[in-house]
Amino acid sequence: MGEGQSTLPHCVIVLGMHRSGTSLVAGSLEAAGLYLGDVNHAATYNRKGNKENASIRDLNDRLLARADASWIAPPTGQVEWSLEDEGCARFFVEPYLECRRPWGFKDPRCIWTVEGWLRIVPGARLVGVFRHPSLVVRSLGARRGSLFVGREDALRLWCAYNAELFRLQRKYRFPLLHFDSAGVALVSLAAQLEHIGKELGLAGDPCRFYRDELVHQTVAESVESAPATTLYARLLAAWTRQAPDSLKKKRPPVGPNCKCLVVAHPR
Repeated sequence: MGEGQSTLPHCVIVLGMHRSGTSLVAGSLEAAGLYLGDVNHAATYNRKGNKENASIRDLNDRLLARADASWIAPPTGQVEWSLEDEGCARFFVEPYLECRRPWGFKDPRCIWTVEGWLRIVPGARLVGVFRHPSLVVRSLGARRGSLFVGREDALRLWCAYNAELFRLQRKYRFPLLHFDSAGVALVSLAAQLEHIGKELGLAGDPCRFYRDELVHQTVAESVESAPATTLYARLLAAWTRQAPDSLKKKRPPVGPNCKCLVVAHPR
């Protein structure tokens, strides 16, 4: 850590697959006081916006493109950064540092670029979120035009993104949130976000952001994909290993047809 690094405001990077709750997590932390900067606050498929900084998203897109990849055709692992890329990232980060308060960003593409971002912002806090594959498949299939993704491609994407999320979580041991349907276990979500908020010095209420009408896909179904089923079970097991005993006692049952949102924080 460089001289004076400890005096920099905390940074949070939200990680997760598209349509898996990253906007909910970012928006909730923003409601608690996390500075997201110039982000989208309204979108066709996100009533309160996707909470993404366009400059950061565009850089992630360029990084993927240079690896002959894209958000819908992801790479097999972390992409490489050039010195020019790192210079651009530092330029985008500078306004956040000048605000002198906890800040952060989210973009599902960060799954593939995050280790470069950790070089730009040493000590950044990571927060991950995952969702049942059938709910993500239906959510991607409900979009129109160029954003529509068919069932087979959506399952492939779910497996790719979440396999990398699982690898990153095992490596960096960051908090993992399980988003299948907000509302049923909103108390658990609030407890997790409040815990993170307190560590960052955030004084606001993260639950001010959430509304039931923001979630359209709520009842999970079985999926005919052994890789997706196995990976989902591994993510649930990772959650279970991390969950404090007090949260385990309160959490709702987890299953393919349960409406649930449960969270965990590494001990």
